[in-house]
Amino acid sequence: MTKTVVHGWDISLNHGAMVELTDGELTNFWYYTNMAGSAAKSKKRGHRIPPEFDKIPDRHIKMMARLAWLEHFMDKKVLMPSLPEFVGIEDYAIRAEQGAHYLGEVGGIARILCWFRGAKMRLHDPTSVKMFTAHDGTCQKDEIQRAVEKRWDKDFSHLDQPPAKPTAKNPNPRPNKTTSEDLADAFAIAQMVWTEVQMRRGDIELKSLHEKEIRVFNRVTKTYKVSLLDREWIHNPDGVPTPHGEPVCTTCGSRRCCLAKKSKAVTTTRKCSECNEPQFDTPSGATCKNGHGGAPAKDE
Repeated sequence: MTKTVVHGWDISLNHGAMVELTDGELTNFWYYTNMAGSAAKSKKRGHRIPPEFDKIPDRHIKMMARLAWLEHFMDKKVLMPSLPEFVGIEDYAIRAEQGAHYLGEVGGIARILCWFRGAKMRLHDPTSVKMFTAHDGTCQKDEIQRAVEKRWDKDFSHLDQPPAKPTAKNPNPRPNKTTSEDLADAFAIAQMVWTEVQMRRGDIELKSLHEKEIRVFNRVTKTYKVSLLDREWIHNPDGVPTPHGEPVCTTCGSRRCCLAKKSKAVTTTRKCSECNEPQFDTPSGATCKNGHGGAPAKDE
């Protein structure tokens, strides 16, 4: 039976995190930050937003450079290698420390990438995430962290920025928990998505959840006049092929056809007449590593 991969994303302009669950188990995570110390805590999963962006004098060019970096990170570092079937994204309307329009730009990039890559999406507002995770829609981020550790035994605090050294002006510097807070939020969102997947499949029943979690899935608002379980996943009705960026498969545009580690491609003794690289057979025909699908072959 094919395993189900779901993601939870908590993203903003200066920092964010993505968590991958496979059949409900934590199998991977990524985070980005503008703090060098936190990024260095995990060379595989931590990514620092290039500090040279801050030296760009024109604020609009600086913003575009950052957005382009985030687009590449989300698509090429997270979505394409993982290929999640479902993605949950925290849906912020306004956030005090960042302009709403900037959050909208980052969120728009995330949504359109998921749309292009064929993932089924769910947008969860902060109140729902808090209610589901800590059973309190007004709780603070540290309470979400504690709830994630208590309920699922997951603690990401070892990835936080190292504490600043005390100074005369600041003898007791406050710890910066941004990275662990982002990862805890993303993990909680992934659990929300996985719970919905299980209910839709009939693996669990709504009545088996905590009463506050039931409220999340039964909740209606002025914007959403029907409950979560009565709404479709947000997905591309036209299918996956898209002209955006480099397609996942350079031969047919499929999400799962020719990715090196996930394909069942069979290498042959033929060579591509265009570049002389070995050809291999895929479900959509013969191709090579350079994507010359349909090019005449030449035998050795």
